[in-house]
Amino acid sequence: MKKKLKIFLAVIFSLSLVFTLCACSSSSDETKEGEETTTEEETSPAENLYTLREDSKTLVVSLPTEPDSEKQWVYDISDTELIDVSGLTYESVTSESEEESETESEGEQSENWVVSFTTSDVNNGKVKIKFYYVNNADEKESIDPDYTFNLSIGLDQKITVESVMK
Repeated sequence: MKKKLKIFLAVIFSLSLVFTLCACSSSSDETKEGEETTTEEETSPAENLYTLREDSKTLVVSLPTEPDSEKQWVYDISDTELIDVSGLTYESVTSESEEESETESEGEQSENWVVSFTTSDVNNGKVKIKFYYVNNADEKESIDPDYTFNLSIGLDQKITVESVMK
């Protein structure tokens, strides 16, 4: 009798676990493809550092720089077989703030260092890209990175940004 009761309770527990998992997975699938799920208030600052191009095979990273600074952005890629380093492009973008002060002086200018990473012909895997803002490229060996991007590259060579850590 006790054995049957234990089996019965195990079956009931298993079924409730299955139903709970199904309910959780179906609620996360309710968002249609291409539909925005976050509001501007929910967007973390790290999400503003990158964009994925339409085909999701190119990651564009835009990092802030200090005008008139000697510092530069350098990076390390954990797996250069998954990211095509031969096609990296860099640019410095200067933007002007649209808000003007009461004295009608020029808006504040900010500069961003922009780099594009594209997947290579290797199918899938995990990649970590670490960014350092340094005076000298050799400094990165002795300091923690300013940003770390954890990427996953799928069988279709599309990039998924799993996390961005500051």
